[in-house]
Amino acid sequence: MSDSPGDPHSLPPLAKSEPVVTSGAEPALVRGNSNMEEAGLRAAILNALPACVALIDGTGRIVTVNEAWKQSGAGGSGAAAFFGDIGCDYLGACDQTSGSDSVQLHIMAAGLRRVLAGKQSRFMHEFTCHHPLQGRWYRITITPLNGPGGGAVVMFLDITERKETEECLREQAALLDQARDAIVVRNLEDTIVFWSKGAERVFGWKAGEALGRKAGELLTKHTEKHEAARKLVLERGEWAGELQKQTKDGRELTVENRSTLVRAKDGTPRSILSIDTDATERKKIESQFLRVQRLESIGTLASGIAHDLNNILAPILMSIDLLADDQLVGAQRTHVLDGLRCSAQRGGSMVRQVLSFARGMEGQKIAVQPHHLVHELAGIIQETFPKGIRLKLEPNNSLWSVSGDPTQLHQALLNLCVNARDAMPNGGTLTLAVESRVFDESYAAMNPEARPGPYVVIKVTDSGGGIRPEIRDKIFDPFFTTKEFGKGTGLGLSTVLAIVKGHQGFIHLSSELHQGSTFQIYLPAENAKAEEVSSVEGSVAPFGGGELILVVDDEEVILDISRKTLEKRGYRVLTALEGATAVALYAQHRGEIAAVLTDMMMPVMDGITTLHALRRINPDVKVIAASGLSSNANPAKASDAGIRYFLHKPYRAETLLKTLREAIDSPTPPPPAAN
Repeated sequence: MSDSPGDPHSLPPLAKSEPVVTSGAEPALVRGNSNMEEAGLRAAILNALPACVALIDGTGRIVTVNEAWKQSGAGGSGAAAFFGDIGCDYLGACDQTSGSDSVQLHIMAAGLRRVLAGKQSRFMHEFTCHHPLQGRWYRITITPLNGPGGGAVVMFLDITERKETEECLREQAALLDQARDAIVVRNLEDTIVFWSKGAERVFGWKAGEALGRKAGELLTKHTEKHEAARKLVLERGEWAGELQKQTKDGRELTVENRSTLVRAKDGTPRSILSIDTDATERKKIESQFLRVQRLESIGTLASGIAHDLNNILAPILMSIDLLADDQLVGAQRTHVLDGLRCSAQRGGSMVRQVLSFARGMEGQKIAVQPHHLVHELAGIIQETFPKGIRLKLEPNNSLWSVSGDPTQLHQALLNLCVNARDAMPNGGTLTLAVESRVFDESYAAMNPEARPGPYVVIKVTDSGGGIRPEIRDKIFDPFFTTKEFGKGTGLGLSTVLAIVKGHQGFIHLSSELHQGSTFQIYLPAENAKAEEVSSVEGSVAPFGGGELILVVDDEEVILDISRKTLEKRGYRVLTALEGATAVALYAQHRGEIAAVLTDMMMPVMDGITTLHALRRINPDVKVIAASGLSSNANPAKASDAGIRYFLHKPYRAETLLKTLREAIDSPTPPPPAAN
C-alpha cells in the first residue's frame, strides 16, 4: 500500500476507544485520543472525495463518514439515502434490514466480514436498488486499512449513468449485429478493430479471426484499389463506390462500400468506419438488364444501320459486275478495287461497333477520357441517325478523366442521343458538349447529390419540342414512355440514371416547351490536377458594398443558398418565390435595389414576363437571368427584355458574385428597341 497521505487506505490508525459518527453541519472529524492535526488532514481528504466514503473499525462499526455520504441522505442518491439512519453499527444495520434489498445488504455485510478477517484483500459489488431509489445502480468497494487497529474503507458510488451508457452501447451493438451489411472499423493503419456479425455473414471470417489483421490483406486481392480508396477517405473524410473483395473461401464479391473518417472530439482522425453491401447478385441481374437494354437500343437504330449497310453493299455488288466484265484495266481497275476495299472496311467497322456495344464489358472500371467517348458516339450518330439531324460537337481535349466502365457510359450517352433523335422527328440540331468543372460548397448545398470537388460534365442538347412539365418527374421511372406501342419500352432513361448513379454521378435536366432539352451528366473526376483545382477554388470573388439585390426563384433551396452567399459577401438581399411578389418588392424598394437575379422558368409568371413588368417600373433595371437551358437557347427574348447577363444553372458562387459585380458596375444599358 502507498504511504501517501492522499491514500485513504494508509490513514493513521483509528482510535477504538471512542468511535463516534459525525452528524449535522459540523465537519466530519474524529474526536478522541488521536492527534487533531492528523484528524483534520484525514477529514479534508475524505471530504474532497466525490464518492460516499465511510471508515469502519475492526468491529464493523462506522467511525466517520465524509460530506458526500451525509449529503446523499438529503434527497440525493447514495449511501445515506440507501441505508437510512443506521447509527454506528454498519454490520448490524446490514444484518437487520429486511425487504426487497435485504439480499444485497447481506452480501455487503458478508464481504465486510471477510475483509476485516483478512480472508479477502478487496470486496467489490455492483447492484441495483429497489427502494427507496428505484432503478439506480451502485458500486460498493471495501478495502482493508493498514495499521494495528485494523478496520476498512467503504466507498459507495452511484454508477447509474455508466450502466445506462453500457446498456445503450449493448443495444447499439445488438442493432449493428442485426444489420445484413458488413460493418467494419479500421484504425488509421488499416488494422481491423471492430467486426460486426454482418461482416461475419458476408465475408465468412469470425471476429476473432479478423480483429488485428490488415483489412487490405484480408479482404481483397486488388490491394491498390483498396489503398487508393483508403487514401481518399483520409483526404476527403468519406468515400463511396464499388470494390472487389473476397470471402474466406475465396469467392469474389462486388460490394458497395461507404467509408467515413471518424474523428475525436478535438477533430483529429481516429478510425475509418466502413459499411459493405454485397451487390454481387444485383450486379449480375443489372448486367443482364443492361444487355437487354443495349439490344433494344440497337433495335431502335436498326433502320439507320440497315440503310448504311445497303449503302455499303451497293458499290460492292456493282463493282463485282464491273470486274466480271473483265474490261477494266490499269487505273480504272485499281480505282474499283480501292472502292471495294473501303466499303468492306466500313462495313466491318460498323459490325464491330454493333457487336462491341451488344456484348458489353460491365464491371471493370478504368480511366476513361470523356472526349474519346463523345467522338466514338459521334461516329455512330453520323452513320445511323436521319440526315435531317445535324450533329454539333463541342469537345474539349483538355479534360480530366473519370473512373468508369466505358461500355456503360457509351450506352448511357447513346440512350440520351436516341431520345434526342426521337424528340426531333422533322430534323434539328443535336449538340454534344464536354467540360470540366469544380464545384464549391455553395453549389453542393443547392444540389444534394453533388459534393464539392472536380467533375466532368457531358451535355446532350436537342432542339426538339421540349418535355412537358407534368411528366418531367416521371421520365426516369422504369417503363414510363410517351412513345407509341412497339417503339419503346421506357427503359432508356432509367438505364441512364442507373449507370450514372453507379459511377457516383448525377443528372440535371433542363427543358422548356418548344425550346428543346438539355441532359447534363456529372461524373466525379478521378485525376484532376491539384494545381488546376486549387487555382479555380482559390480565386477570390469580389465583395459587395451593401447593395440591395432582389433574388427571384421558385426553388426555395436555391433562393436560400443564393441569399446566404450574397449576404456573406457584403450584399443585402430581398427574395421572392414568384414573379408577382418580385414585382411588388421592386416597386416598394425601387430606389434601393441595385440589380435583380431571376430564374427564367417559373410557374404562373415566368422570367420574361417578370422582366417586362420590372422594366415598366424602371427602364434602367439591371437584370441577371438564370436558366437551366443553354444561355443561347432564348437570346432573342432575353435581348428584348434588356438582359445582358446570363447564369447557366447550376452555377458556382464565384460565378454568381463576379457576374453580379460586373452587372452592378456596368453603365446603364440603352433601352431595348421597340417591337
